[in-house]
Amino acid sequence: MTHMCDLVLLTWNRPDLLVPCVQRLLQHTTVPSRLIIVDNGSTDPQALAFLEGVRGTSLIDVEVVRKTQNEAFAKSINEGLRRTSAPWIGLLNNDILVTAGWLEELIRVAHANPMIGALNPMSNEFNLLPTRAGDTIDELAETLRSRQGRWIENWFCVGFCLLMARTVCSRVGLFDEDYHFYAEDKDYSFRIRQLGRCCGIAEGAYVYHYGSATLKHDPHRWKLLADGEARFYRKWPIERPRRIAYLLNGRLETSHAVRERIR
Repeated sequence: MTHMCDLVLLTWNRPDLLVPCVQRLLQHTTVPSRLIIVDNGSTDPQALAFLEGVRGTSLIDVEVVRKTQNEAFAKSINEGLRRTSAPWIGLLNNDILVTAGWLEELIRVAHANPMIGALNPMSNEFNLLPTRAGDTIDELAETLRSRQGRWIENWFCVGFCLLMARTVCSRVGLFDEDYHFYAEDKDYSFRIRQLGRCCGIAEGAYVYHYGSATLKHDPHRWKLLADGEARFYRKWPIERPRRIAYLLNGRLETSHAVRERIR
């Protein structure tokens, strides 16, 4: 099969995230692709059993790369990038849920706008969630079809689901392995912008992201975040953004205590 896109999916344990992530990728990806799953030293028996038995479809080949130990994000994602050969490259986390037409729309927008160096789909990552109780992400994605072909610029792309052309990746190179867990995607985005390209969000594609689900309970999470951010701002001579406001939209996931502290 000739692949139009190579999808590099980084995973570590968490079969509760990995299984639905891969199942929806196989169900909703209709572009001829190769799914390269880089397992970052998983030890969970269910995750290992799933990786052992996962199979592709008529449109998607699956390749599993097993690593013997858990290494940093950048080093492991580079392992997958070195194995890519398709014209388009997608970088994915194991805590995402794609929807119908997600990859077709990302490729369509990126191809039509060559000034785009990297592209995210629209997502809850950018504060878009179903507005009515009981609505699904698939129903939300359907409402975005009227926005197909449209995109907005963002100052960097988030690595949960990122598409770029091979020509861009070839010029930018691999991820900076001096980062441990955070800010690698921001750093890569700034390197793309050095080429005169921009980063964007495709308004007509939707992917749900659980967000830091794999490391949410890691006691060192906030230190890793701070270390990554500090390295980024040492490397790039720009001023740190200042938050001037919080948006409280009334959603239940914002607890009363959090709302009071912000207020």
